[in-house]
Amino acid sequence: MDEIWRPLETNSTKYVTCKALYEGVPKQMASALWEWIQAALTEHRQSAGHRGYTIALNNTLMETLCRELSVPLDDYRVWGIGSGNNSRMGRQHIATAMYILHNQADGLQVADYLLARLPDASADELDNLLIRNKSAWTVGIRAGRRGLTRRVIVGG
Repeated sequence: MDEIWRPLETNSTKYVTCKALYEGVPKQMASALWEWIQAALTEHRQSAGHRGYTIALNNTLMETLCRELSVPLDDYRVWGIGSGNNSRMGRQHIATAMYILHNQADGLQVADYLLARLPDASADELDNLLIRNKSAWTVGIRAGRRGLTRRVIVGG
């Protein structure tokens, strides 16, 4: 159902007709949201004995996230044993973790969890993504922690 929505910066004589805000993850936002999640779960570690860095999955965060969001860890543990000591193995481990999360978790729940747990997670980047894709959610403070909050209060 189409509704009339007036952006905050629009005065009362102008209006924009558009679809209502999205509750979930619209198709056009899905890949960018999962890229943001992957970046938040990825660590850049200094290579032992080499110049430069390798990439690896933050295993502790991944296991805690899965436990708290009730994502089965069996598949993750079978395919994700050790992140390896090189970037190729790290990328494979990250790809496995992302496959599991993408198929068994809600992207907005994962993003909300990561915002609350990672002070370095790019909140501005995620908030811009949500705004551009007309999400009903925005980055804010909930229960004293950073996380996703409703852009518009339901029934308000």
